[in-house]
Amino acid sequence: MYRLVLLIMSLMPSVLYAHGGVSMKDDMCVIKLGSYKAHFSAYMPKLRGTQEFCESFPEIGEAIIAVDFVSRELRDQRIQFEVVKDFTGKGAKATGKDLFGEHLAEYTKAIIHQDVGSFRKSGTLNFPVNLEEKGWYIGVMRIISDDNSVIAESVFPFEVEPSTIWRYFVLLSFVVVLVGGLFVVVGYKK
Repeated sequence: MYRLVLLIMSLMPSVLYAHGGVSMKDDMCVIKLGSYKAHFSAYMPKLRGTQEFCESFPEIGEAIIAVDFVSRELRDQRIQFEVVKDFTGKGAKATGKDLFGEHLAEYTKAIIHQDVGSFRKSGTLNFPVNLEEKGWYIGVMRIISDDNSVIAESVFPFEVEPSTIWRYFVLLSFVVVLVGGLFVVVGYKK
């Protein structure tokens, strides 16, 4: 019985805090630009040391965003990167159509970081960004041609200081199931 409880408890942290980065195929932090791939990660050294973030940042403050080119071909491309505060109200469901075209003026006002298109022979792009408000932000990465047209573009929302109340419900559910299981086992032995 005790072995079963220990096994269940040892599995819980991996379920609650899974990143999905074991393989590139399942990694939520992969940016796809056409057939090319890059890996997005961010750090909040003043607040969280070397802890890595991707689709969710635990608190507001200064972050260092790092993009590593998985596809070596990106080193030979002009890469542009922007971060905007979500003005669409769509959060995780925001797409390029929600940002550009008729919304270009709103998009321009919402930019909190803009990086001109340039070559990154090192295969890494990194920069500081101040995430001053909780809520959704959107990263936009582009490959830019010699005539400044967009060859490929990726839009990826991320959330700052998301609500974590769901974790308490998961933990409470786990405790209820565990206590119920103990009652069944104890009652069965009597």
